[in-house]
Amino acid sequence: MDDETFLHEIYSDFLNLHGHKVVGIALNGEEAVALVRSLPSKPEVVIMDQRMPVKTGVEATKEILAIAPGTRVVFSSADIHSRRAATAAGAVAFVQKPFTLEELLRVLEGVLAMPPAEPAEGK
Repeated sequence: MDDETFLHEIYSDFLNLHGHKVVGIALNGEEAVALVRSLPSKPEVVIMDQRMPVKTGVEATKEILAIAPGTRVVFSSADIHSRRAATAAGAVAFVQKPFTLEELLRVLEGVLAMPPAEPAEGK
């Protein structure tokens, strides 16, 4: 989920090359929420940018985790100050832009090695 369209192809190609399946791409937070809602099988991981039109990454993260509580969100932003808000919203990892593709892969694989999140009691 990023509003920079050129990054979609770069990330998708790189992640597919390394054995990961990209199930969707969104240009803004609203599209991200709608995409996750529409997927019959929810994604294991979402890579989320903070600064996007329509709805921020933090807002989209909160909504996505309400729809798919087992999804793990990797937050990416050039703004290191958004780390706290991302973590409070439920992100399990933060990657500061600019980052290398190898760094993204390392973080993604570390997140995938984590046990799945348990839905909160009463939800």
